[in-house]
Amino acid sequence: MQQFNPNFNQNQQFPNQNQQFPNQNSQLPNQNQQFSQNNQQQFAQNTQQTDGALQQTIYQFIKSNSRTTRFAEMVDRVSQANIQSLINVLSASDGQATGRAGYAGLTAFVPVNEAINQIPNDMATIKNDIENLVVTERLNLDRLRELNGQNISKTLGYKPRLVLRTVKNFYLNNQDAPKTNTVQKRQINSNDSSAFDMYSQINPNLAQSVSSNSPISSKLPYDEVFLLNNALILDMFELTNGIVYLINAYPRFYDKSLLVLLNDNDVNGLGQNLNYWIARAAQSFRLGDENLKNALNAYGPNTYFLPIDSALNKFNDREKLNNNSFLFDQLFKSHRVSNRILFDYYLDESSPVILTDTGLPVNTKHYRVNNQDLIEVSIGHVKGRILPEYRNIYCASGVIHLVDTVLAIPGRNAYQEISNTQELSTFKTLIDRSQKYRQILDQTPNQNLLPPRSNFAQRAVKRQMPNNSFNTPENMNQNQGFNNQGFNNQFTDFKLMTLLAPSDSALIGIRDELLKNDSAIEEFLSNHIIVDNNANRVFYTEHDESVFQNSQTYSTMNPSFMLTAKVTQDPISGSNIITLQLANNPSIRTSITKGNSRVSNGVVHVVDRALSSVSSSDITSLLEKYSAANMPNQPAFNQFVEALRSTGIFNDLKQPAKKYTLFIPTNEALSRYQDVFNSNDDEKKKKLLYRHICMDQNLQSNLLQTSNQAYQDLICRNLLGQDLTLTKDQSGLVSKWTDKASSKILNDFSGLYSSAYVLEEPLLNTNLPNYGLNNLNSGFKISNSNFIVLICIGFFAFWF
Repeated sequence: MQQFNPNFNQNQQFPNQNQQFPNQNSQLPNQNQQFSQNNQQQFAQNTQQTDGALQQTIYQFIKSNSRTTRFAEMVDRVSQANIQSLINVLSASDGQATGRAGYAGLTAFVPVNEAINQIPNDMATIKNDIENLVVTERLNLDRLRELNGQNISKTLGYKPRLVLRTVKNFYLNNQDAPKTNTVQKRQINSNDSSAFDMYSQINPNLAQSVSSNSPISSKLPYDEVFLLNNALILDMFELTNGIVYLINAYPRFYDKSLLVLLNDNDVNGLGQNLNYWIARAAQSFRLGDENLKNALNAYGPNTYFLPIDSALNKFNDREKLNNNSFLFDQLFKSHRVSNRILFDYYLDESSPVILTDTGLPVNTKHYRVNNQDLIEVSIGHVKGRILPEYRNIYCASGVIHLVDTVLAIPGRNAYQEISNTQELSTFKTLIDRSQKYRQILDQTPNQNLLPPRSNFAQRAVKRQMPNNSFNTPENMNQNQGFNNQGFNNQFTDFKLMTLLAPSDSALIGIRDELLKNDSAIEEFLSNHIIVDNNANRVFYTEHDESVFQNSQTYSTMNPSFMLTAKVTQDPISGSNIITLQLANNPSIRTSITKGNSRVSNGVVHVVDRALSSVSSSDITSLLEKYSAANMPNQPAFNQFVEALRSTGIFNDLKQPAKKYTLFIPTNEALSRYQDVFNSNDDEKKKKLLYRHICMDQNLQSNLLQTSNQAYQDLICRNLLGQDLTLTKDQSGLVSKWTDKASSKILNDFSGLYSSAYVLEEPLLNTNLPNYGLNNLNSGFKISNSNFIVLICIGFFAFWF
């Protein structure tokens, strides 16, 4: 029998390379197919886990695991078609492979069943794909980290095009995932299986949220994601002859250029979504312009973010697409990164900054919504989404991602962006009341929006500026070459704006007061528009050289309203957290929650608070009006308000100039306590309400920050005599009941005399009797009968 040669000649032809699968969607052999007598005997061995390893070989594991049966069937097929049996290698103990050279250990990257949907027709290609997923080295997690960014070379196959990467766990960045200030790196014990449950050791709440939100096994480190090309490593199993990593994608390589791949339609639906590019390449070529055709036919390594046909049809300046120079030199090059292979998972991290061929920063953000990946992509801060079914397509030209929007070139102005953002509907209502600001925000410069490449290449490096205002001439001369020819200075007569747009939930408390006075609205809007009077720049949170700088001041359209920036870093994602506060009154401040939406006349950031001293004199009217409304980031909370009304407490709160602080759980948060709300025990219901009410005390969140920018807790005593704390951490405002319960604050209503805070969780402790609703005194009460029993016990102990 011919021995397998680990130093396989790359020019050697595969045996049986003309053998075909019937079609790429053909049924593989029955997963219950009988194996040889030797394999059946091997399967009879003990498969219990011992010392962190399953007592199975790799082949036994993939045959018996319900998630890997299709891969096992493919292994069976290629082993039957070739003398050099892959089954023998995966079945053998360390160093005892039959039919091929033995190895000290193997690592198999095994796609799960749902990842194997389209397979090549060519048997030799399938065989090589599978063998390239078997590495002739035992790679534990420490070794994967050592190989970060490196190509895999030691495989059973021919010319592997596989790269290992380790990135931060982007699933921790989802809004519904809790954040912790302590990010712990998992410590590896070389004697263990290199995979065990980390979550419970860090934070039980984090464990539950991350494991439910992420497809990755909790056996793997919670703060890292391991990748093989575009494939996520989902799970890890130590076996007798190596390690198996389950992956969520089949790392396919198409040995064709992008243009040939589109014309041959090897990827179902790819060419149909890019008909415009195919047609324009052919049309331009017939007219003697080869640039686009050559670019699509070029060999990589490159990365392409190609707008689909429907995105181009919606492009505002569609007539410009008829200009070949604009289409290729500006639009196409702005969607290509040359000489880099970038699978989308690589671009979530804030550094290093990746630039397109026209010098625009590109990055992605991954979210997990309803167990599906949602990938936001930004080029030049113009945002869109990567189509999940057409991403990370790897061919000879490079990696292809299809996007649903023309990126790099803003298609909307500020007013249009606000009008199309659901959570900014109240802010739009205020803008519509002002003809002046409606006109300012709705204007669009009729200019070329793409910058010269030479200046943008310098943006990858962020520099700290001196601690002075950005709007002083001295600082403008230190703008790293950005203000002379860069993106923001192309419009000498047009004023670009950095717009801070408060969300609907941020405006609930003052909306009605503002709408009473048009002059107040115009002043309010001017407070939220930053302008750079010298260099005409806009300011981003990250991924650009023109970012907000810590302790710098910024001018607004209100000459008397200067803002100072406070820049910190999120401890998990590493991204910048930007807070802007009134320079002479730090209690008036706001934080950017969703930023960097590039528009034709500036940039729009969504913020969590209004920059205004306007407040309501009657909090109860706001609660009555808005408690039943479901808004982004704030569910309804009317059940608590209705309970206040039914118990008569609400009437007490309506008294003029009444001081109080309410901590109001949402309806969703109270769903676990319906036994209290639905009971006829009014006293128990009142105790739950009293638990969340502080009378004669108005805790205002704007007083949390002292003059030195440190946070100082505010404490009030509830109607049960228990101390409640209002504080702030990296995730925002938080309410606490000592160390027994705490909740993130979703929204706050600050009034002249009273305040109300909407809670994500109630301040109750299910581990205490009666949820901890007893007051301090009642907790120490002893009934007469119990008192007599205690005396008798003491008397008995004294005499005997």
